[in-house]
Amino acid sequence: MNVPDLRRHGFKWCNAIASLSGIAWAYAAYRYDWLNIGGGEIAFKEFWIAASGVVPCMALAVWLAALVLVALQDRRRALPVVSRMLRMGATLAIMPTSLFVADWFFHIGFGVSPV
Repeated sequence: MNVPDLRRHGFKWCNAIASLSGIAWAYAAYRYDWLNIGGGEIAFKEFWIAASGVVPCMALAVWLAALVLVALQDRRRALPVVSRMLRMGATLAIMPTSLFVADWFFHIGFGVSPV
């Protein structure tokens, strides 16, 4: 089995996982909002209610872990300061960007709240 070397690909994996956590957060928020506007009965209603409280905390923890791992990885390598700043900037921006884009995408054509 060919396992990727985290020392070489850690930046990509950290950002990919952080991005996926942002998308999971947006999807959990969408499912919870769908329940609140009376979107009908869905399977696992209690799961989505619980997930709407847990997933954001998990996504933030994953994002902070990605920031720390990228910072530690860059500290051990001989990289120029500009490269380190760009890598940290990309890691800072990836999760919020994926969260907002996914949230916008999931809420296209979303019904208006009856309240």
